[in-house]
Amino acid sequence: MNDNIFFPVRWEEKTKMFLNYTIISIIFLLYSFSLAETNNSISSISVIITIFYFIVSDIKYNLPFLVGLSVYESVFRWGKLSIWFILLLLYVVKLTIVNLNKNIDLRILAVGLSLLIIELLNDLINVSMGQLFINLTIIIFLTFFISYANYIACSRFDILFSLAVSFMTAMFYIVKSSGGFKKYIDNFMDASAYALRFGHEYGETIGGAMAIPLYAALIIAFSVTLFLSGIKLNIFEKVFLAVSLIVAVVFGSFTISRSFYLCLIAIVLMFFLARAKAKYKILILICVAVFLMVLYHNYYDIVNKIFNDLSLRVNNDSTMTGGRSEIWRSGLDYLSEHPMVLLFGKGATRYQTMAAEKGYLFSAGMHNLVLDIVMSWGIVGLVLVVSLMTELFKKVNIKCGKLLLICFIPLITYLTFSLTALRTVNMKTWTFLLATILFTKISDNGDLKNDT
Repeated sequence: MNDNIFFPVRWEEKTKMFLNYTIISIIFLLYSFSLAETNNSISSISVIITIFYFIVSDIKYNLPFLVGLSVYESVFRWGKLSIWFILLLLYVVKLTIVNLNKNIDLRILAVGLSLLIIELLNDLINVSMGQLFINLTIIIFLTFFISYANYIACSRFDILFSLAVSFMTAMFYIVKSSGGFKKYIDNFMDASAYALRFGHEYGETIGGAMAIPLYAALIIAFSVTLFLSGIKLNIFEKVFLAVSLIVAVVFGSFTISRSFYLCLIAIVLMFFLARAKAKYKILILICVAVFLMVLYHNYYDIVNKIFNDLSLRVNNDSTMTGGRSEIWRSGLDYLSEHPMVLLFGKGATRYQTMAAEKGYLFSAGMHNLVLDIVMSWGIVGLVLVVSLMTELFKKVNIKCGKLLLICFIPLITYLTFSLTALRTVNMKTWTFLLATILFTKISDNGDLKNDT
């Protein structure tokens, strides 16, 4: 059967898919316009439409949508109240309803409950009830998602599409706020220090200084994986992958983020190590070579500026970590002096506020996901989180058989980035982790089918 979107087959399924793509694209555009125009009314309308869409949409589209919405989690608010946790709770409810006749994994529930108790005891005092509820919701979401992982249906392309569209609308906001693309380029070229980075002026609205490098790196990893996997892609999917890949490379490069380039190195290494048909690798290498030649020939000044700025960042930092090694050392010193915190943490939110009150260097977070988990929930909490992810991998492996190295490119990219960033209290931390793990599932048509 021809799977081309322009071939008149399976119209009901195709119509439903493109209706979903259209709706989420409109939603992300609304968030972009609300930020660019600083319009609270559009923002409120966007939130209402988002919640309504999330309730009525097919559950298989919910996780990909959450991945895309993670770009805008900082602005998913009602007034001053952050309410993205509502979507996580709605997802838990929908998962439970859809799987009422399925047996929930009691071992996973026990692990999740233990983690919930640790977070509750740590953050119950000196943390707002709203933030505590968000932190607890994240744990509940993880627990139920992993418990029902055997029955979750999802499409790899849907994950990429949602993140890429959200990313591109966020870039539209950035460019518009700069006065247009030409003005942005001019500002970048005229920057006296190294680079005009997105994180400083627009950080809070799209996830912080490290957000764009992460989004771009994951889009590249998802795209490369889909290209190498040999999954049949229709014309729309091929074009979209190519466009999203170019946009991610361009805007990721402009951030002059060492974490982004570290992820690129990881992707390249995985590209050569992973087993895939030679024709796919050769095709990608040819496309990359042509792309680089065009860039060098037509935009030499910009490319040269990027490399010079990156070289300046690297050469001016003797630690090669951007000061993170000092933050890690400060956190580890604190943990060594407080054995109970080392065992059970200080709370996902409380540890950061405590550090700010006492002047510790890790007041903005540990800038390392593993250390952040330890500081939040201790060694015990880290073991519990690893146990949850291990259970998820077991479900993926049992469901799909042997996992290919090529499908681990997004997860390796995520873990590489997590060495220098990510917080336990952010939605993107967990939606991206779950999505990259699900991406390891193998299927000839690219769908992560359920077992029913």
